[in-house]
Order: sequence, then structure tokens, then C-alpha cells
Amino acid sequence: MLVLTDGLAECNSKHNYDGAHGGIDWLSATVLHPLVNAALIDPVNTVSRAVADVSGKRLSLPEMDALSVNRSAETYSPSWYVQSAMSGLGSLVPFVISGKLTAVALRGGVGTLGLEARTEALLESDHVAQLSGAGIYAAMKRPDANESRLGNAVGTVAAFCVFDIGNSTADASALKKASGLSLLTSSALRLGTGFAGGALQVQAASLVSNQRFASSSKTLESAASGSFLNLGLGAESPMSAGFQPARSDTHVELQQRAAVQLSKAHLTEPHPFDALESLAPLSETRGIYSSVKTSEPPLNLSQFADSSMVAKLPKIEGGNVVYIVIDSGFWCDSLPPQENILGAWDPTGKGIFNDPLNHGSEVLNRLKTADPNAKFMLIRAYDGDGNQASTKFEQGKISQPGWTEAYLEAVALADKLNLPSVANCSFGEFSHAMDGTGWQSFQLSKAIGDGKPGHIVVAASGPGDGAPRHASGAVESAGADVVNISQNGEAAFNLWMGKDAPKDWNLSVYQGDRQVYQVDGTNIEPNFWNDRQQITFRSQSDGEPTRFELSRLGNDPRPLAFDFWVQEGKTAFLDHLNKTLISEPAVFPDVVAVGLKDGTYAPDQEILGHKPNVLVPGDGPVSFRTPEVTLAIGKMLKANPNLDAPQVQKLLGKFPLETKDGL
Repeated sequence: MLVLTDGLAECNSKHNYDGAHGGIDWLSATVLHPLVNAALIDPVNTVSRAVADVSGKRLSLPEMDALSVNRSAETYSPSWYVQSAMSGLGSLVPFVISGKLTAVALRGGVGTLGLEARTEALLESDHVAQLSGAGIYAAMKRPDANESRLGNAVGTVAAFCVFDIGNSTADASALKKASGLSLLTSSALRLGTGFAGGALQVQAASLVSNQRFASSSKTLESAASGSFLNLGLGAESPMSAGFQPARSDTHVELQQRAAVQLSKAHLTEPHPFDALESLAPLSETRGIYSSVKTSEPPLNLSQFADSSMVAKLPKIEGGNVVYIVIDSGFWCDSLPPQENILGAWDPTGKGIFNDPLNHGSEVLNRLKTADPNAKFMLIRAYDGDGNQASTKFEQGKISQPGWTEAYLEAVALADKLNLPSVANCSFGEFSHAMDGTGWQSFQLSKAIGDGKPGHIVVAASGPGDGAPRHASGAVESAGADVVNISQNGEAAFNLWMGKDAPKDWNLSVYQGDRQVYQVDGTNIEPNFWNDRQQITFRSQSDGEPTRFELSRLGNDPRPLAFDFWVQEGKTAFLDHLNKTLISEPAVFPDVVAVGLKDGTYAPDQEILGHKPNVLVPGDGPVSFRTPEVTLAIGKMLKANPNLDAPQVQKLLGKFPLETKDGL
């Protein structure tokens, strides 16, 4: 018995993870210590060793001893997986920091290099910064046996490429709409992507360093760490957008920052601009300068809802108006005087004083030049890739605010200051419900319309080129209809059904005789704000004939009205053509839609009360003609701030810029 007792004591001393005290030790060695090692101790030692290596050991920084970990954990055991996961989560800290530091370095140096604008935009990308930072950190780490700095860097960059692709897929709004991705599903996607990236990392590093594959145990260990690293990266992803947290800066501090940026900006003569409607890359653009950028979070001025904050703003004399410019961003050399900027919102998360499309700056220039004393609020509605900052939803709730939410905040601030406002939207998308019942119209209707004085929205109706980008029709019960299109490459389409329309329909998309997409209407929930079914889908054509087939099951005797819209891509409808082609938000009922007099928008376009509300003489692009109407309305509101949208439209008439006084 004595021998047996001694044997048990010896066993318990070797396996001290059993029992209450052993459980604490297990948590420390398996959970806490790997986490702290990866998040703090490894980065500190990496920097210390890198400094010593670069200086030839003439400089040295203190190093930290690594905390003990559970070395007794058997490969593939639960403890082994937990330990790998904690290492992965901990390594999120140095990788995020390295990515942020690399972004600051790239943006701080790119302006002095005189690079072509697209190259500068690439170097300023959050994705490039994260990949570069990860590779730099991996190369800084002193390699273990059978490793090399180059191999570690190549493997890490390869892994982060996989992470980025996977997280972009998990965050893709189109995919979420199509598959109803939940938080659990998107998390599983990130875990799986991290597993693949982690496995690729160790294999790529081993191939570069040793020209042979890594062992299965090392691969699984890296894959497990990669899973949880990427799960953490999902929250820190450069794909994340939306309003940033509100800051405590006062209006004066905002103006001081803008003034500093403006004083440092290297100004150039403006180059020709293309209309935002096309969103085409510019071959010749205004230079992009680091001093124009700000690494600080964009402002969310909902803080001004507090009357004490409003009291800190400069007093504004009566007879003035605020122009809410909603566009692609604004370079500092386009800004009006500091005291004339009352607020700035950036739902893209890319920085308000940044205009890669070189469009909002030109619009703002035209407005401030024509009305130097006017006040301005600025909203960036497009990122550098031409993607609109639209509202995004998760489970029926707003998960990411868009430009319309920013507009409502701007209107609330204007009301606090007792200022009427005119919003200038020199952009357009063909993704709307023609009756103006889409979400953005719903939001704007809270501020503009009959009996809502003092706030007007002006928007570009589009190029008026008569492009066949809208097809409409109706399908009888138990019937079918086919819409044919001409398509070259990839395109995106929107399908809208009527309000409270029959749901017994099926859509099939064919490339030649091959079905490439199918959706059952009985599974599509109507939008909660307008009770209309809507789907967005993409199609890729390599020259084959493309057609959409809408068929009915005969469960409902009512006809089914439908509208197809080309959202993006080089494509045109060959039949079911609808000549009414007015961009969103110009199509909304209470928005003043501006078009060209010689353009082609709708058969009834010259009849008073029909869209476009205003037709201007001469050439486009319409986006740069819209400010002319915005200024005319601004003049009206200065004289009478109690005008509402219908009254303004009636006073303007169809051809306001041809009147004798020119408004």
C-alpha cells in the first residue's frame, strides 16, 4: 500500500492538471500563457532581436522570458487544440499593429514619391497595408531551425491573402442576401478560411525554406492557430465599413484639423473629370497627396444633437442656407473656408477628405465659388472603387448605416441651427423600385416632401442616353415570360416585384441552354419597409445568348408585374424595353430630378410634374449641371426658408435655367 500511495503521489505531481488546483494550472499553461506569449512576449522579443540583428548587436533591447505552456499536451488532443487556438488569437495583436503601422508608413510616404494616381491608391489600400505588415512582422521574427525569414514572410502573406478572400466572401452583402448568412455561418466561414490559410502558411514557408513539405502535425497546429487568428481578423477586417465611433471633438477642432490639412496640401490645377454616373477609372487625375489624408477616424457628428454642443458653433445670421454635398469625397483644396463647414460624415470609413474619384471635389468647388458665404455639410457616399455606401441590414435591422442615415443626421443638425438645407446628389444608380418605395426613398421622405419645409434634395437623373437598361412586363397566372439580353462579361441585375404581388413565381437565368441561376419566389421575403420582393443577382456571359425566364405556378390568379434593372456591367435588354430611365435617388417622388433637355429619359419627360422635374439646356455631364439647380433652390430658400419640396418644384418649373432672371 505504501508503494501504491507513493506511486499515486508521483503520478499526480507529473499530471498536475487534475483537481481544482490542477485545473487552474491547466488554464494557465494551456489558455493564458500561449495567449500572452503570442500577444505580448513574442512581439517584444521580435522587436528586440530585430534591432540587435540590424545593428550588429551594437544596440540591444531587453527581452522577456516566455511563459511556460502545456508541453505535455498530446498532438490532436483537446488541450493541443486549445493551446493552438490561443496562440492564434494572441497573434492577432502584433499582426493588427503591424498592419496599422504599415498603413501609416505607406500613406505618409506615398505623397512624396510622385507616383501615378492608381499606384498611389493601391499603396494606400487597407488590404495592401495588412498584407505588407503581416509579411514584415513574419520576416522580423528570428527563424527557428529549418525556417528562414523569406519563407516565413512568403507563407504569412499567402495565408493573409486567403484570410482576406474568405473574409470578403463572408462579408459580401450579395452573398448574405442569397444565402441568408447568419453570424454563426459567417463565423464558420472565417474559421474554415483561417484553417486553410494556416495550413497554407506552414507549407509555403517550408517549401521556400527547405524545398519540402511540412509535417502533418505542424500543418494542423498552424491551421488551428490560423482558424482563430482569422476569426479575430474578421472583426478587424479592412472590409469593415460604416460610421466610426463618435468623437468628442468640437466644431472648432474639426475646422482646425481641416485647416492644417489644407495648409499642408500641395495644390495642383484640376484635371478634366468624368461623370460619376459612369464611375470609369480616370487616366488623368488630380494628384493624391499624403497631407490631404487623415488617419484619424472619420467624424460622426450625431454628437451635435446635444444642444450644449450646438451652442459652441458660430452664430449664423438669417438669410443663409446650408448645402449638404453628398458625393465621392472631398480633397482639401476644394474645401470652403473653415468657418463654413458645419459637419462631415463618412459612412464609407475611408476618410472624408479623400476623393479618389475626383468628383465630389469638383461639385463642391462649383457650389462654393457661386455662393462663397454659404454653409456646407459634407457626406462621402462612395468609396475609391465606386461602391455606394448603402444601408446594410442583418435580420431586419440596420447593421451598417449608409449615406441616407448620414443625410438625416445632417438635417437634424441643420434644424438645430435653424438653417434650411439643399442636398446635392450628383450621382445615380439604376437599382430602384420605379415607384420610389425603396429604402433610400423611405429614409429621405422623413425629411423632405409635402408639409416638410426647409429641406430639399436635388439629384442627377442620369446621362439621358436612352440606354436599354430597364425591362418591365407582367406574367399571367400559370404563364411564363422570357426577357432576352445582350451581355459582355459580368453584370449585376435587380428584379423588383409589385407591392403585395403574387409570390408563386420562379426565375431562371440561362446562358445558351445552360441554367446558371435559379430562385423560387415563395422563399423571398418582402422588404419590411415597402412590402415588395426584390433580388439582386449576377451573371457572367462569354458571348452566349442570355435570357431570364419568369414562370408562374398558377397558385394566384392575379398578374405579376416585374421590373428588371441593370445595376452594373456592359449589357442591354433586347425586349420588354421601358424607356423610363431615371437614376436613384432622382426617381424618388419628392427629390428634384435634374436632367438634360436634349436627353432621353421618359416619353413624358417634358410634361410638368413628370420626371425629370427640371431639364437644363446644353451638354452634360449631368452630375456637374446639378449644382446649377441646387444653387437656384438655395437662393429660393434664403428668401423663404419655409418652402417645401412640392412648392419648390412648382416655382422652378421645367426649364428654370432658361428664364429671364435665371433664378
